[in-house]
Amino acid sequence: MGDVEPATVNGQTQLVTDERGTYQKVQLAADSRLGPTVNTNILHPDVEAQGLSELDVLAAQQFVSRFIASEVLDSTALDRDLDGYRDWVTATGQNYWQQQWREGIVAETNPTLVSNGVGAKIAILYVRDGKPRLSHATISFSSITAATADCGTYLRFDGK
Repeated sequence: MGDVEPATVNGQTQLVTDERGTYQKVQLAADSRLGPTVNTNILHPDVEAQGLSELDVLAAQQFVSRFIASEVLDSTALDRDLDGYRDWVTATGQNYWQQQWREGIVAETNPTLVSNGVGAKIAILYVRDGKPRLSHATISFSSITAATADCGTYLRFDGK
């Protein structure tokens, strides 16, 4: 399955069940090349200049990779309306964002964080057949840069 695999917790398959049916969640694969190392060829010099170590970058890369695999590619927010998107933020947000950020995300009227066209004229509905929604996914980054904003220093991961 590339960089994703069926999600399990304590050996138990993770299923999502809602009014549309059931599907199996995916997660970042244990053997994904994104877990153990950072590709230093794509690190911008500003990362070190901002005082971030390779271990800092690795921790951030693991977090971003897990988020992409579990939420961006396989979230219940993908085929939901705006209320469903807000429910997703409320249900999963504590895993990813500080409280004040979650409040801002929930207040969005045109979500861009994880969305598949909320408000679009044609609703996209994913199959819920008890199986994973993905059979294969490759997650890759083309550059890693650092910057400073009001919230502090942050890393930016750009993908292909």
